[in-house]
Amino acid sequence: AFMLEQMPFQQAAGNYPHVFTVTNPPYGIRLRPDDILQLYKDLGKFLKDQCPGTMAAVFSANLEALSGVGMKADKRWKLFNGSLECRLAKYSVRPRA
Repeated sequence: AFMLEQMPFQQAAGNYPHVFTVTNPPYGIRLRPDDILQLYKDLGKFLKDQCPGTMAAVFSANLEALSGVGMKADKRWKLFNGSLECRLAKYSVRPRA
């Protein structure tokens, strides 16, 4: 069995040891570039701090911001959202050392 839940990750409390996080964060069209990079850094921090030992998939057209997640992707796929070239990056979230 599984549960599907939609929420801003900043509102998630506690730890999530058995999840597969799938997210499509903003690309930078509505937020300033500085905000975008911080958002992706915060996403990486959330995954590492609250979801260690899990997997995550992040879909984005902002490749610079995607690197802000701060983890090496296990696999990346080139996809398109309309005419926007995007990446789907899959991560194995490792616990902090």
